[in-house]
Amino acid sequence: EKFMAIGGPAYSESTGWRLSALATLYYRTKVSPLHHSVRFGGMASLRGCFGASIDGINHFAERHTIGYGGSFALDRRYLYGLDYATALSDDRGEYRLRSYGAYLSYDFEVVPLLTLGLRSEYQMCEVVSADAFVYDMIAGRGHIFSAFDIGIGIRYSSRHTEDINLMRGVVVAAEYSISPGVLNSVGEELHE
Repeated sequence: EKFMAIGGPAYSESTGWRLSALATLYYRTKVSPLHHSVRFGGMASLRGCFGASIDGINHFAERHTIGYGGSFALDRRYLYGLDYATALSDDRGEYRLRSYGAYLSYDFEVVPLLTLGLRSEYQMCEVVSADAFVYDMIAGRGHIFSAFDIGIGIRYSSRHTEDINLMRGVVVAAEYSISPGVLNSVGEELHE
C-alpha cells in the first residue's frame, strides 16, 4: 500500500483564496497483481465555494478493469454574454453554479496491449443564484441542465508500470459516445 497527498492555497478572481487537496491510495488485493487506486480531492474557498471528488480504478483477473468516480461542487462564475457582440462589452454578471457528476467505466483486455471499453457518465448543473445581468441573459433558457452519455472505446497501449509508476510507451485511443436526447434535459426557468 502507498499513500500520497498534496495540497496548498491558490487564488482566482471567481473563488478568491482557496485551499485545495488531493490524496491517492494505492493498494493490492488477491484478485489481481496490479495496483488498485482511489483518489480523493477537495476544495474550499473564503467566498463560499467548495467541492469534493472521488475516483477509483479496480482490476479483476488481470484483464478486467472497472473505473468509477463522482463529484459535486458549488462554484462562483462570471457570464460575459451569450454571443460574440455581448461578450465584447465590459459588462458581466455573476452566478453560483451547483454541479454533480458521476461516471462508470469497464475495460477488457482483448489481447495484450489492446483494450476495449464501455463508459457511462452523468452530469447535472443548476444555477442556484444570479444577479440581474445573468437573469436577463438566460431568461427563458432554463437553469437546470443534465446530460447522460454512453460511450465505447478502443485503446492500444504499450506502456507498462513498475510498482505504481508509468514507464515509457505509446498510447493510441479512440472513443465514440452518444448522448440520447430522452436522457438529457433543460429544466424550468430561473426566476428572480
